[in-house]
Amino acid sequence: MLIAYESRSGRTSTAASGVASAVRAAGHDAVVRPLAEVTNEEVADAEMLVVGSWVEGYVVFGVGPAKAARRWLDSLPDLGGKPAGVFCSYGVSPRQTLPTMRRLLESHGARVIAEHAANRRHPDAGAAEFAGRLLEAAPPSPS
Repeated sequence: MLIAYESRSGRTSTAASGVASAVRAAGHDAVVRPLAEVTNEEVADAEMLVVGSWVEGYVVFGVGPAKAARRWLDSLPDLGGKPAGVFCSYGVSPRQTLPTMRRLLESHGARVIAEHAANRRHPDAGAAEFAGRLLEAAPPSPS
């Protein structure tokens, strides 16, 4: 499983690490990397792709995934039905962040199987449950 994330303050990174720990505890491999370091080859080689972003914007004016995450998602190659998950870390409300990320991944041929929003106060809360949903829906090969 490739867990790629965009993190400004480290909260989304913490959430990504929590998901990876739960995946590894279940006996599967998980690689965690910032989006800026992930190559299309790594995406192609991954059995499952999980993408995380912090929520950017203002609740009154609209929020969504960070601009860097949207650009990265826009640049993906065809994913040919690869199972995927999306998560975000938020301060006030994730609003349309997860549906936007889902749409972007699906527009590149991914099959989004799980979503998770993590409050910035407890960024790793719910990570094990999210990892469980991912593994239940499309278990990658064991380590």
